[in-house]
Amino acid sequence: MSILKIWLILSFSFLWTEVSWSKEVKYKDLPSLIKTNKKSKSLDFLIDSEKERISFLTRSFVPEVKLFAGQEEFHSNRLGDHSSSYHGVEARANVFNGMSDYWEEEKRKSELELSKAQKKISYGEMVYEARRSYLNLAEAQKIKAELNDSLSRLSGVFKKVQLKVKGGVISQSDLISLRLVQVELEHKIKDLDGVISIELARLKSFLSLSDLNINDIDQEVLGLTPDQKQPIGKPLLEEKFKAESGIFASESHALSGKKLPSVDLVAN
Repeated sequence: MSILKIWLILSFSFLWTEVSWSKEVKYKDLPSLIKTNKKSKSLDFLIDSEKERISFLTRSFVPEVKLFAGQEEFHSNRLGDHSSSYHGVEARANVFNGMSDYWEEEKRKSELELSKAQKKISYGEMVYEARRSYLNLAEAQKIKAELNDSLSRLSGVFKKVQLKVKGGVISQSDLISLRLVQVELEHKIKDLDGVISIELARLKSFLSLSDLNINDIDQEVLGLTPDQKQPIGKPLLEEKFKAESGIFASESHALSGKKLPSVDLVAN
């Protein structure tokens, strides 16, 4: 198996490996964790591949020179045996290809810049979405804790009211009203569990952390301002558009060029 094949196998194996996490995930750690998630690794792999495509095309402009030498032996009943040696130089150069190779290289360079711009945009979007899920989880966790505390205290009150109803101090309707409040709190807690489940799944996906749980969320994040979760800015979108324009221009020039054969020179 070639080194390239082994490298590809290892790259893809590493690409889809989920990371285990056994400590609290800090809000400030989100950008660095996203840099190593599955999607970021995929984009890094794509960029490395496009860099290799550019270097491969560049090498096609380098002339190839070969030296050859040998000896031939002839056997003939009439002329007898004799031998003849030979040697020479063979050169091959892509001296002119209608500029299509040049524009193909420019196109690949633009594709590389486009991939880099797309990676920046994708990274910015993932950081924004991960931060939003993180904040939603922290807020949901806080509200759920408050509701659970209220439900616990209400359960104590409910038991006391039950005793008073049995003693005839208050009516049954008061107990029913209290029970309705309990049911409402239980429904709100159940709804929050659904929100936590969805946001936690989103955050796991963004961070590629398989065993992330709600207890890994830092509650101190609730003191941060909304400005710290702003989406990507206009400059990155302009960078993407510039790279796309470069690709279209290179394709246009390449199609307009006339492709001529390469030149082989042989000297004996």
